Amino acid sequence: MPAGEHPHYLAYLAELGMPDLHPLGRRASNALIRCLHLRPGDRVLEIGCGTGATLARIGLAHAVFLDGLEALPGMLRMAQARLRLTGLLGRAHLAQSQVGAPLPLPDEAYDRVYTESVLGFQDAAGARTLLAEVFRVLKQGGLYVANEVVWRKPVSPEVVAAINAACLADFGLRLASELPWSVDDWLGLMREVGFRVISGERLEDQVALGSAPGRSFSVGLLLSEAFTLTQRLKGTLSPALRRQRARYRRRLREHRSDGLYIEARLFVLEKGRNAR
Repeated sequence: MPAGEHPHYLAYLAELGMPDLHPLGRRASNALIRCLHLRPGDRVLEIGCGTGATLARIGLAHAVFLDGLEALPGMLRMAQARLRLTGLLGRAHLAQSQVGAPLPLPDEAYDRVYTESVLGFQDAAGARTLLAEVFRVLKQGGLYVANEVVWRKPVSPEVVAAINAACLADFGLRLASELPWSVDDWLGLMREVGFRVISGERLEDQVALGSAPGRSFSVGLLLSEAFTLTQRLKGTLSPALRRQRARYRRRLREHRSDGLYIEARLFVLEKGRNAR
């Protein structure tokens, strides 16, 4: 299938090199980075790294080692190009992974793991599998930070099923979890897997606390921004992508009221040192 004609909304966004595909965008990523409490030499994993924008920000501001997993080939290709341009491939490794499958990684390999709008889209089995896999690959005392969309409460199972079915048909992904899991349901599942919950605050509240620590300017960051702008410019020159843009804009307008049923949370979890 030609580029730009893929039925998955994220595949379309990948062709544009779009960063920050989650609520509150870059400000949310900055809040997440702050909550990671990164230390020199940490090994950091992003699951669902998209076009690599957050990996680039972390790598350019912190002396850490980075791994990224991504299911969509278009996203992975863009992330590779971004990290190559910013000079980070020497201490960053990217690989393709399958949704719902065990992570192709060894036990207790990472000091920090994070996701941005990945966990919240899963079906019930996929959510449990992903949380268990994150727990497995984290070192004792390691942190998992997740910027995720959850259902507000109360939302009926019928409303959740209807919205998710429409989103799957129009965009190729759910709006939020398969079941009407609110923040309390997610926290219960996280504890069931073995995590110690440090916080699960509203994302807006965490964003209000300030931006991520680290350098505010670098040539690498400018190159990353230039990469995004270049890919978006290419999108404006592609007839196929212009058709996709018009179609998705119409669909997004039709789904505008969906946002009334969801909220964004920033979860900070620890694998306790006496965890199983």
